[in-house]
Amino acid sequence: MSADYSIEKLDYIFVGSGTSATLLLMSMEKNGLLTDKKIGIIDPDEKSINDKTFCFWISDNEKSTLLCAPLISKEWNRFRRQNGNFDEERSLSYNMVRSSDLYAEMKRIISDYDIFRSHETVSHLETSDDGVIVTTNQLRYHAHVVFDSRPPDFLPPQAHESHLQQSFFGYFITLENQNPDHEVIDLMDFNVAQAYETQFFYVLPFDETNLLVELTRFGSQPINEENATILLNDYILNRFGNYTITAVERGNIPMSTSAITSESHPNVVMIGARSGAIKPSTGYAFKNMMHHAEQISAALLAETIPVFSRPTNRFKRYDRLLLKILSDKPHLGKPIFQQLFSKNETSAVFRFLDEKSTLKEELKMFSTLPIKPFLSAFIVDVFKAKKRDWMPILLLVIALSLLLSQQVNPTFFEWTNNLFLISGLLAIGIPHGAVDHMLTSDKKNTRPTFGFIVRYLSSAFILFILWMIAPKLSLVLFLLYSSWHFGESDLFHWGISKNKVATSWIWGSALLLLILSSHFSESRKIITHLGIDLPAVLIDFAPFFSVVLIFGLLMLVKVTRNFRMFLSLILLICAIQLPLLTAFGLYFIGQHSLNSWGHIKKGLAITNKQFVLKALPFTLGSFFLFGILFYLIKNEIIMIQNYNWTAIIFIFISCISLPHILVIHSFYINKK
Repeated sequence: MSADYSIEKLDYIFVGSGTSATLLLMSMEKNGLLTDKKIGIIDPDEKSINDKTFCFWISDNEKSTLLCAPLISKEWNRFRRQNGNFDEERSLSYNMVRSSDLYAEMKRIISDYDIFRSHETVSHLETSDDGVIVTTNQLRYHAHVVFDSRPPDFLPPQAHESHLQQSFFGYFITLENQNPDHEVIDLMDFNVAQAYETQFFYVLPFDETNLLVELTRFGSQPINEENATILLNDYILNRFGNYTITAVERGNIPMSTSAITSESHPNVVMIGARSGAIKPSTGYAFKNMMHHAEQISAALLAETIPVFSRPTNRFKRYDRLLLKILSDKPHLGKPIFQQLFSKNETSAVFRFLDEKSTLKEELKMFSTLPIKPFLSAFIVDVFKAKKRDWMPILLLVIALSLLLSQQVNPTFFEWTNNLFLISGLLAIGIPHGAVDHMLTSDKKNTRPTFGFIVRYLSSAFILFILWMIAPKLSLVLFLLYSSWHFGESDLFHWGISKNKVATSWIWGSALLLLILSSHFSESRKIITHLGIDLPAVLIDFAPFFSVVLIFGLLMLVKVTRNFRMFLSLILLICAIQLPLLTAFGLYFIGQHSLNSWGHIKKGLAITNKQFVLKALPFTLGSFFLFGILFYLIKNEIIMIQNYNWTAIIFIFISCISLPHILVIHSFYINKK
């Protein structure tokens, strides 16, 4: 690749010059991050007309520190309820920013800091040794960091997900007669036929005679402007009388709970809708973009590359439930929103939509809504979600069933337990690591090269030699890289990116130590077979240590606020009441191996059948290698004093795990 670019290397390139880019530039200016920097902005659009209005609700305390406070052109404190009355909020206001004011602010910043601007279309981005190459329809540019605000690309929705459009078409109008309610806004006036979608009028009065009236639709298809014109005209004439149109506003906002395809470039930071800033159930994004801008500036001040992802929490599930109802049963949208706003204080609804409500407030609010559609949507969300959503619950059921059978019928427990462990290891546990050669090239039809086989087996053989000469060191190394591997896999599955390295170590090591310490007598026997003696006195401290680990994991769950991590902790607490191998098997087979199977299958774009067939030769190969080891030790070709086959199996598994962990780590890095 040529190193000649159209211009000298820039510090930052903004792909897009819309709202999110402007807010980020404003935040960077406030924090002194634009001085002495070479910056470029690439956008085919001139961005000069007032094509959008952005509205958001804030408290008085928020407004005093708000990034865009000087750009607010209008605010309201009165909100019409569905019953015709209105709420007057003294500490909460609904604020408007015009896009033309944002664009003017961007032009000022461009002028003040001599920022390069080009009206081109970006075709693609690619990683360079020290940054990103931006290719347009005309030229190529090079920057250390790229902020990408192009429209997002969504993955196809799964069975429990939805992808709708919030389309709107409206008029800025001047009335012949004064509007007596010019201080009251209508967020949702459902005085319109629903037309098999969820649609309503949105009214923002600016003074006695000037206002914005829009028809908004939540649906699978955007608004037909010809039909919208008729509906708007009838609504305005019947409610306000004669009017004159001064401007037209139109738009379409994605309302999707589907995942957004992400860039794999480490120096590309997605902003705006591309970063997931749009709240799926409402379409509001402006405040999220402001907060994101401040987070990015803080990271740049710390001289790190910003990473942003919306947290996985209960509000994402709320969004999925509502969008599922609006998608499958759009006629229910009107009664749901009417009850939401008529039976709850406007401020309480705003806190909920802003994801700042407490669980107690949410339960109170849900009690005012029709329960049947939400219950149906919840069932779909749980049982039609991907395996990663309902599998923890199934594992809990299995763990509880094993606990029950252990108490009621020990013979039946032993039989079912052995069946679970043997079948799980053969079907999932071992095969999930038997396609490592395919992960190195990311191609599903790749055959292992001779060099790959040599490197793979050499690392396993070196560790085997280390076990023979330094078993204590080998055991410590095995626990360390296993802890990292388990933590990395789980965090990748749960979508946790904040403090990922530290959290991986904490989660992986704590869960592994919890399983071992809660079965200290059994663990000590296995470790003794490895030639390592642990003091028997530690048995007295093991229960206390287990309690400390559980408490520590609970604190980690509280910090991450991840529900699936909480379910995994509950699984571990149940599993440690079972024998050691069963407890470890429930986690290793049911969670780790099965989740990794899904990650690899998705990464290679293969089916389960293809996975089994691709893994089969190398699964059999691992048994063949163990057979050779068995033969060499049995016939004293390899001399191991006082060997025990439990120890040999343990050592063999640790040796073949090492190269697998190295390969899968690279896979996760590439798939982040």
